Amino acid sequence: MSDFDVDQLNEVSQDVNLQLIWYKIKLAEEQMHSRAMEDSLGLVSRKLRINEEANRLIRERTILLHDETNEQMDYLEQFVKDHLKVIQNSRFDKLLEEARIRVHQVYSTMDTQMRDEKLEEMKNFEKQWEEFKKSHEEKISELMNRHLREETEMEARFNTEFSHLMAKYTPKVSSARL
Repeated sequence: MSDFDVDQLNEVSQDVNLQLIWYKIKLAEEQMHSRAMEDSLGLVSRKLRINEEANRLIRERTILLHDETNEQMDYLEQFVKDHLKVIQNSRFDKLLEEARIRVHQVYSTMDTQMRDEKLEEMKNFEKQWEEFKKSHEEKISELMNRHLREETEMEARFNTEFSHLMAKYTPKVSSARL
C-alpha cells in the first residue's frame, strides 16, 4: 500500500470518527430532550388530574349548594304561607265574632225569632265560607303541585345541561399517553 492510500484511509477514518462523535452528541441531545419531554408530560398530567378533581369537587359543591338553597327557599315559602293563612283566619274569625256580638246586641232585646234567623244566616255564611275556603285551598294546592312538577322538570333539565357543559369543558386525557 502506498502512502497515498494510507493517507486516504486515515482521512476516511478521521471523517468516520468525527461523524461518530457528532452522532453520539446528537443521540445524547435527543435523549436529554426525550427525558425533558417525559418529565414535562408527567408534570402536566399530574396538574390535569389535580384540576379534574378540583372541578369534580366544585361541581359537587355547586349541586349541593343549589339543593340546599332550594330547600331553604321551600321552607321559607311554606313558613310565609302558613303565617299568612293564620293571619287571614284569625282576622276572619275576629270579624265573625264581632258580627255575632252585634247580632246578639241588636236583636236580643227585640224579636228573638229575628235574632235566631240572623244567627242561622251567619251559620250558613260560615258553612259557605268554609266550602269556599276549602275550594280555594284545593285550587291553590293543584296550582302548587303543577308548579312543583314544572320546577322539578326544569331542575332536571338544568342538571342535565350543566353536566353536558361540564363534560364539554373538562379536558379528556387518554390513558395511553400517561
